[in-house]
Amino acid sequence: MRAPSARGRAGQEPGESAYRKLQGIAGPTLVETSFGMVPAHLIRKGDPVHVGKGRFKPVRAVRTYRFDEDFLEAQPEARPVEVASAASHLRSAPRKLHLAPGQPVLVAGARSRDAVRVVPAIDIGRYVAQDPASAGPLTYVRLMFDKEEFVPIEGIGLQCAGPDA
Repeated sequence: MRAPSARGRAGQEPGESAYRKLQGIAGPTLVETSFGMVPAHLIRKGDPVHVGKGRFKPVRAVRTYRFDEDFLEAQPEARPVEVASAASHLRSAPRKLHLAPGQPVLVAGARSRDAVRVVPAIDIGRYVAQDPASAGPLTYVRLMFDKEEFVPIEGIGLQCAGPDA
């Protein structure tokens, strides 16, 4: 299922959701830090996070967005988007990464000569169906660095903002 609503809000093109700009990773997603794998919702300002090629950079700021069940029922476009892990082939069971709809994701072209580009998660994933068994609020975590960084999570490069975002 793509965008749950094709109706535009004031100032929006029809079919465009305000949540296409919402960025972050689902709170329980594991992120590699110098301390080991840590759930995103436990990362704090100053924690060194893996930004690729064996480098760790301290987090400049952490922004947390919480949505309760009532809000998600009224605004389904805020639900997480499920993106298949690029590292799925390394495990017996494929893994799924849950992201905010507007989280920028680094994707390679279909052929080796195609350019690498950054797209919102909703352009390459699908909305996660509401699970009645999962109770509690949905939390997105947005990591901020001194400059724009790509944080590898489950084999997918997630663009994280610099100080001006």
